[in-house]
This record gives sequence, structure tokens and C-alpha cells, in this order.
Amino acid sequence: MFRTIRTRIIVIASAVVMMTGMLAIFGGGQAFAINPAAQICRDNNPTGNICLNAWNSGPWVNVYTNMGATPNDKFSINNLNNGNTYLEFVGGGAWNGQCIGDSHNNQNEYFTSLDPCPTNSYSGGWGTNFKEEVCGEGDSFAFKNVHWGGYLQPSGSTNGSNFQLVGGKYCFTFFLPGDH
Repeated sequence: MFRTIRTRIIVIASAVVMMTGMLAIFGGGQAFAINPAAQICRDNNPTGNICLNAWNSGPWVNVYTNMGATPNDKFSINNLNNGNTYLEFVGGGAWNGQCIGDSHNNQNEYFTSLDPCPTNSYSGGWGTNFKEEVCGEGDSFAFKNVHWGGYLQPSGSTNGSNFQLVGGKYCFTFFLPGDH
């Protein structure tokens, strides 16, 4: 009798573990993560491409309107256990490994710069935590800032315009090297 009960418990536990693994692999409501690096742009904008760029290798995150092999355009999107997402600059240089957040890591500055990244045990710099939202058919994503409540959005559409954390919903597409 105890063997039968033990066998049933093992079978049920195995099924739960397998389903958890399947949800992790196939999405099951999880945020989308891109690792390694991607170029993050809005390529269907009427005024042209608008891409995240760590201007001069950081610390500022500004608009760059070119796509392809562009310096300082590599970011990875990572997820935390609490459901938050962070955008890490992985393009090299002194600011490599820092994340998009509040300017100068100042809680009162909503324009973006690169700040310390959050981890599962550290909240990171001001404004570095986002909630990722699917746009349209699921082929693009918006990043709602946890600190400000607004979205990551450019302040303009020309090269060098700052990104800000207080805009309306703004959808980005990810381009892996060789996609353009």
C-alpha cells in the first residue's frame, strides 16, 4: 500500500516538474528575454528608425536612427524572479554591464542614462526595473517603468534625442545581429 502511494506521489511530482519546465521553455506568461545582445528599435515609425543607443559608449541612452552594425546599440533584455525586466547595455566600454535607468541614478530625473543593474537580491539603480508588455501580434514590446509608471520612449525622433521614462506606451522590435 505504501509503495502504491509513494509511486503516485512520484508520478504526480514528476508531472508538475515537467509542466513547470514546459511553461518556462514555451512562455507560459513569462516575459520575453533576449540574451545575448540585440538592437532595440522602432522601425515602423513614420519619421524613420528610432533605436536605443548608449551614446559614445554611455552613460547617456539616446536615439540613433541607423540600423545594422552600429556602435553602442547592443542591449540584452533580462528577467528577474519578481517579474520585472531590465535592459542591460552589452556593447563594450566603460559602461558595459550597466542598465537603462534614471539619469545620473537620480530618482528625480526621468531622462535615461546607464545605472547599476538590478539582480534578484538588489533593486538596482533608480528606474532600472520595468514591466514588459506585449504589443500588437506579439512581435514587439513596450517597457513600463516601475519607478515612474510611464513607458520608455524617445523625447524626439532625431539622432541624439534623449530617451525618457515617463512617456506613453511605445513599442519596440528586437533585431539580432544579421537581421537587417
